[in-house]
Amino acid sequence: VCFHAIADGDSTAILFKGYTVQCRFLDSLNQELNEKGQNQAITGFQNLEKWATKKGDQNLVFAIQLNRLNHQLLGLDSGDDYNNRNLAVIVALSKNGSNEIRADAFQLLGEYYWKTKNYPLAIENYLYAYNCYKDLTFNEYPHKSDFLYTLGGKYYFFRDFDTAKKYFLEMWTKNINPNHVNNGISKLNTLA
Repeated sequence: VCFHAIADGDSTAILFKGYTVQCRFLDSLNQELNEKGQNQAITGFQNLEKWATKKGDQNLVFAIQLNRLNHQLLGLDSGDDYNNRNLAVIVALSKNGSNEIRADAFQLLGEYYWKTKNYPLAIENYLYAYNCYKDLTFNEYPHKSDFLYTLGGKYYFFRDFDTAKKYFLEMWTKNINPNHVNNGISKLNTLA
């Protein structure tokens, strides 16, 4: 539905809108493209990125780039190398984007380093992301609950239960609408 709206010319849905509107749109698009397979998802985001670049919405271009790079990261086998050009784009966005874009970029860097088992750099980037989104409300930053849970989960992985609990509790108590928490029951069980 989302991708077809853009293809049919309804650009007012996301062009020059705030981060939250664009984020929710791209999350919906992610779901739609995931059903078509990873290669089609990457191609879809590349086409959307060209379109947003042509329209001149730089914040949207940044958000689309991160979504595309996230799909490429998910497709890596453990032996694959995430090429330097892609890492350079993510690092540039972590320095130059809005606070929300910077948080997304740091989170993606954390995911990359976690996947490549470079745990110290992964945690460092998850914490950089946290510092970007910690003062934002859920309405300002829709990924906040998922990212807080991910951060807590990484500490849980290392059996640092006190720190994990801190982030899990923050997920449930600070500016988070429990109705917008994905897999809430499972996350409550982890906290317990």
